[in-house]
Amino acid sequence: MKKSLFTLTVFALLSSCSSGENSNETLEEKIEDMIPKSDQEPCDFLSKEEVIETFDIEDGIEITQNSSYGVCSFSWEVASEKASEEESINSILEAARSGNISSAVSQISKGSYSVGLNFSTLNSKSKEEARQGYERIIQRLTEGIKVSKETVKDKMEEMGLDGDAADKYLTDENLTYKNDQWEEVYGIGEAATWSSKTSQLTVLSGIDVFFLTVKAGDKEKSLEMARKLAIEVIDNL
Repeated sequence: MKKSLFTLTVFALLSSCSSGENSNETLEEKIEDMIPKSDQEPCDFLSKEEVIETFDIEDGIEITQNSSYGVCSFSWEVASEKASEEESINSILEAARSGNISSAVSQISKGSYSVGLNFSTLNSKSKEEARQGYERIIQRLTEGIKVSKETVKDKMEEMGLDGDAADKYLTDENLTYKNDQWEEVYGIGEAATWSSKTSQLTVLSGIDVFFLTVKAGDKEKSLEMARKLAIEVIDNL
């Protein structure tokens, strides 16, 4: 839990937003206030029924829906695709030998599906303004966004967390979030870009920019599902 809150704190800092001043707020509420949100409510543009239809989810599979931190999310498990205990253990041992942690994570998370939708906070008034904002988002992430360790520690202490805990997660004096694994996707809105690193589709449609994070097994299936869901979202705008 502490690590997830730390991650959300860093995310809020990367979003360049300040926290609220209400001392009666819970830690989660403070983080919620820190994260910039769009005027749109994401769950108004993507329903559980649309997710079920797109993925052809079988009856009886429990789907968890949440709306927090400006994201509408859905998650479920596909038992037939889950790795066996032996496969999971072997992947962990192999990761320990090779240092390839991502491979182990991929193996262990097999059968765990999720979808997340959120909108940018650009609030563009014209298509041209939205286009410029979309291109700026891609450029900033490609070049990298940098936050100092001291800034993270100060913000954590402001929120009632142990600032020194940042030393456990940040080994460098500066945290840089960089995503340079992009590919253009055609046929969706005015423009769309897929990141295999984050499994996220960034879409420009009219004056809106939205993000679909889809994890559905391998990259090809995740992208295919993200494309279909993006069309659903655009139809609902």
